[in-house]
Amino acid sequence: SETSKKVLALKTLHEREEELEFTIDAAELACWNLYPSTNTFTANNRLKEWFGFNNEDEFNVDDALARIDAMGAALDPEKRADFNIIHSINNPITKEKRIIQAKGRVLFDENNVAVSFTGTGQDITNDFVASKKLKESEEQFHTLADNILLFAWMADAEGNRYWFNQRWYNYTGTTDHDMKTLGWQIVHHPDHIERVKEKFQHSLHTGEIWEDTFPLKDKEGNYKWFLSRAVPIKNKEGKIERWLGSNTDITELKISEDKIVESEKRF
Repeated sequence: SETSKKVLALKTLHEREEELEFTIDAAELACWNLYPSTNTFTANNRLKEWFGFNNEDEFNVDDALARIDAMGAALDPEKRADFNIIHSINNPITKEKRIIQAKGRVLFDENNVAVSFTGTGQDITNDFVASKKLKESEEQFHTLADNILLFAWMADAEGNRYWFNQRWYNYTGTTDHDMKTLGWQIVHHPDHIERVKEKFQHSLHTGEIWEDTFPLKDKEGNYKWFLSRAVPIKNKEGKIERWLGSNTDITELKISEDKIVESEKRF
């Protein structure tokens, strides 16, 4: 009968609502529905908790727009801006600060009037803080690497160099593009390059620390002697993930050694 169909439809709708509620809760999402025409803003308990409201408290449109300015742009029929933002929430009671990624969609009617605005929020505080710390750590590393007296570089497990510190570029006069397209060989002396490559390949195969001396060309075309060294960086399983290398200018030492050798030959 028609009544039975309606009862079944209502039961199905209720089951789907429960499934949706479970999914939202399992994903630890906050969610809301904003209805501009009735000036109401409903939110689940998680969102209320983030904002410092009790579960029984209600938002209104002014509360929502005051807290999240980007909602206004999304509700503007002339802008219809995408609502996908990262913002902070400060709980006035616990003083806890959260970083939230919020996404939403506005439904407009045939008269270009906003009917509803449905959205979700995800707490990304831990990821955000970890990303920020990683960025700060990388900045500190680059500051240190660019200000030491050595040339420093990194290579992947196969020996392909993918990073050089600023001192390398200042000395060689090369660019990041040069290194990626032409390779480090362009600043090596042709009389030594094959020997250097062979010895480095040996370390790549054996995992042994690489150490060698050879001349490198500066941006004026002159050569200086360098002691070069690279150590393998391994993961927890002992597999080499990359190589960390350095080049130290030993030109004066090399000249002194050559003078001693010449002196010994004369006597």
